[in-house]
Amino acid sequence: MKGSYTRSLCFGLASMACVATGVAQADEESWFERLFSGIGVGGFIQLETAFRTTGEENPNNQRGNVFNGRPVNRVGLPVQVSNTLNAVDFNNVLTGVNGLLGGLSTGLGLPPVVIPAVGVTDTFVRGPQQANNSFNLSIVRSEVDVEWPILSNVRLKATVRGIFDVDRYDNYDDDLSNAPFEGDAVGILQNRNGVNFFEDRYDSNTPSRFDSLDQTNAEIVNGLQGEKGTSPLEFAGQDYLVDFPNLYLDIEFGPLLLRLGNQQIAWGDAIFFRILDVPNALDLRRHSVLDFVAEEFSDKRVPALGLRASLTATSPFFFLGASDWEYDAFIQRFRPTILGNPNTPYNVVPSQFTVHNRFKKVDNEFNFGIRLKGPLGPVDLQFIAARVYNPGGVFHWTASGVEDDGLSPLLQAANAGSMNLVPVASPNDSTVPAGPSLQGGLARTPFEADPTGVTSGEEFSFYGGVARLDHLNGLNELIENYPAAQGLLAARAESNEAQLRQEDLFIQLTGGLRGHVARDYFRENNFGMGITHNFSGPPGSIIDQLIGSIEVKYIPDRVYTPVDLSPQREEFIESDEWEGALVFTKFQRFSSSFPATFLVLQYLYRSESDLFGRHLSGYGGELNGFSGNTNFADDIGEEDPDATGVGRSNFQAMAFAFQQPFPNRIFVADFATLLDIEGGLLVQPSLTWKPSRAIKVQGFYNFIDTVYGERNNNAVDTASFADEFTLRLSYQF
Repeated sequence: MKGSYTRSLCFGLASMACVATGVAQADEESWFERLFSGIGVGGFIQLETAFRTTGEENPNNQRGNVFNGRPVNRVGLPVQVSNTLNAVDFNNVLTGVNGLLGGLSTGLGLPPVVIPAVGVTDTFVRGPQQANNSFNLSIVRSEVDVEWPILSNVRLKATVRGIFDVDRYDNYDDDLSNAPFEGDAVGILQNRNGVNFFEDRYDSNTPSRFDSLDQTNAEIVNGLQGEKGTSPLEFAGQDYLVDFPNLYLDIEFGPLLLRLGNQQIAWGDAIFFRILDVPNALDLRRHSVLDFVAEEFSDKRVPALGLRASLTATSPFFFLGASDWEYDAFIQRFRPTILGNPNTPYNVVPSQFTVHNRFKKVDNEFNFGIRLKGPLGPVDLQFIAARVYNPGGVFHWTASGVEDDGLSPLLQAANAGSMNLVPVASPNDSTVPAGPSLQGGLARTPFEADPTGVTSGEEFSFYGGVARLDHLNGLNELIENYPAAQGLLAARAESNEAQLRQEDLFIQLTGGLRGHVARDYFRENNFGMGITHNFSGPPGSIIDQLIGSIEVKYIPDRVYTPVDLSPQREEFIESDEWEGALVFTKFQRFSSSFPATFLVLQYLYRSESDLFGRHLSGYGGELNGFSGNTNFADDIGEEDPDATGVGRSNFQAMAFAFQQPFPNRIFVADFATLLDIEGGLLVQPSLTWKPSRAIKVQGFYNFIDTVYGERNNNAVDTASFADEFTLRLSYQF
């Protein structure tokens, strides 16, 4: 049975952990205590709330969409459009089309529409009402750690984590009964039972681009949510999560340590940046990347079942002198980065698009790697080599496979009106049947009719820039690769204006278009090295106790999301990437009354992608004056010939942080900031109060903004909606 070997291991270790937990609480005279002596149990319970300090909602969510409540002028196609199948004069068929619109409008849930001879112009206001949230995060969290020394050289480590989201949000599902959300489209059905905060689901169908044309939308949703949990030791519902970040055995054989089970492997120490920290993906569901910076992803790495071996042995450079080095190797089941679900507070994928997560194809694949670390003269060196799947994945257009959406009769009538449109198979795809049949309508394209999708060409253009994608060529790629789109009269556009008008017409006919994209994963090689040197100088000087490090990583032939979302594998962006970081850390004592201050200064360089793995060629789309929820210039997209993006040649950022304990460490002040050199800024001050061993109160503030340059030309602006103050109240036991 699929996954049986991992389940056996997981539940075996879980059983031992549960026994250990129970034993720790047994009567001290019981034989259990004597048999399982030495077990340690600890943990904490924590209330964590992030209070919003801005009026800007998450623009990627339905009720944060920046076009909600804003009138948009939509202009349909001009008189004639050049189509790859033939030149189409809309005026020749408008009489028949207008005759069909009455019935189609009813079937699509739209008001009656009549297209004039030169196309349709209307003014549309997108629903629903904009949300008015006070919180970005409101959770109760608990962790229990168990350590059980089974034998002198065998130790069990188990951490069970439980999280409950109080759900104090103004949610998308609160408005499902309103008119904009009536119907059975995929986007509506996915949230019919409420917003899903924690369930990490993936597609059980994994169809090809033109399969599954006879499914109902409900069946498609069931496929999208058919497989639950990319992590086998995770049990989640809509508002709760229980998992085991750690559940493993440590077995020591002298200088050799074997770690077997569910584990996180941390190879990096840098804040914000992950250069050599390649084994594990990140879980971004709870607080995205906006947690306390000094935790350095310790709560974000996705655990995975595997084996890690660490050996202390003679230096590989023994001929230069004797010293001990650490040889560290791992093999783990691949687990992807977990993104926030649609319409959750930190969602990063615009909710007008549905993602078909194709993780099932690589569910049983493994990552593996090795690291060597040790001293060589005045420096410490480390080398890594890893063959892993890129956990972020690659996104591209995929056929929606939706049920008959009402466009087929329109097209069949157009054929009967002498237009004789026949979809032609792509040279690279033999699955598209030739002939006059246009059954399925939009099913053979990456779109479906859905009022929660994109509602204007202007909206599509704007969100293309926000997602660092090329909206113009994205539509052209779709038309070229999906012949059914040509059968729907879609035509390649050579200008931004022509594309926007074409989008407006199809959106007017359907009431909204939801895009469908697939997420696939590709294997890559990572090679890296690091050099660290401890500087010495006069006590109290700037170089006293200064530690300097350089980390460099090379990834040949890395595969990136194409900025035009082309579905053709040969058109995915594939390029060698260099990543590098220069890091300085030191303790500096500024006062004899206070403990030393810990200081960190870092510089990051990436040749091809940003902090989130997005290729830089999609950067630079213009926002044309957008500065919040409602402040728009009139020329977003349509009047902007450069809205498709101009790209960046590289990504560079600077980070600075310090930590200052107060006397007796009752208070600890932290500060961290990240600056994208193109103008994006994150600033996080923090104060922690620990009046006793058991009680801790921590508050930190995230300020995120573009302080100079264009918003779509820096990485930090992606999270600019999340200015917030986070308060944590913890009880440790």
